[in-house]
Amino acid sequence: MKSALETAQVDEILFHPLASSGVKRAGVRVVTSSIEVEPGVTLQARLYAADTPSPAVVWFHGNGEIAEDYDLLTPLFSALGVSVLVWDYRGYGQSGGAPSAATLLSDARVAYAASFRTLETNGLRPGSVFVAGRSIGSAPAIDVASSAESRPTGLIIESGFADTEALLRRAGWRPVGYEQVGAGFDNLAKIARVRAPTLILHGEEDQIIPVAEARQLHRHSISMRKRLVTIPGAGHDDLLDRAPRRYLEALRSFIHDAATSA
Repeated sequence: MKSALETAQVDEILFHPLASSGVKRAGVRVVTSSIEVEPGVTLQARLYAADTPSPAVVWFHGNGEIAEDYDLLTPLFSALGVSVLVWDYRGYGQSGGAPSAATLLSDARVAYAASFRTLETNGLRPGSVFVAGRSIGSAPAIDVASSAESRPTGLIIESGFADTEALLRRAGWRPVGYEQVGAGFDNLAKIARVRAPTLILHGEEDQIIPVAEARQLHRHSISMRKRLVTIPGAGHDDLLDRAPRRYLEALRSFIHDAATSA
């Protein structure tokens, strides 16, 4: 039976690609990088570089975002003392191709592996590299972190999901008789293989991915250093707006503690 993750209906539900605006924001130093994930299909990333010895975060964004949206967060990255490399999925920003659930994870593995070369090429040799994912980005982030080859210093999940089928059904997916979701992206099983320090951030009023799913991810995590931070009054996209101090302190302390104990 055909997997729902291989259908156009699911791709339309999961992905809302935006093109790059081409706007260059004053005071923002941005370095771009690209990799070929298959012949003729290239992914683009934006690097926000901090000082050379600073930790780095490889970031997979949400479904209605593009990497250049993170230009606005440059002062926050600087305050946290981290370099951030944000990858665009196929069809997003300046990346080629069309977004697809079927290629999301394999693309992410290639992108993560290429991230180290991007950092080094730009004079950055961080002693610790984290992987992070927001919303749909939680799937590639957890997949990368669960790989024996990747070994990130830590895993950061923001507004992530536990159950693929539940997510799709809330978004309007209905099977047509020859589709099945099965384990889907299998976030629960995969996070149960991640031993790296893990931080899970979620809004308590999230109507897209209920906070119960963050708690599921936290319960299934086998990390000896795991933390769940929920933001009262926050929904799916406004954790930073609702509680900037709590959000940023959670990131700062997690990254610092994991980096110094790595």
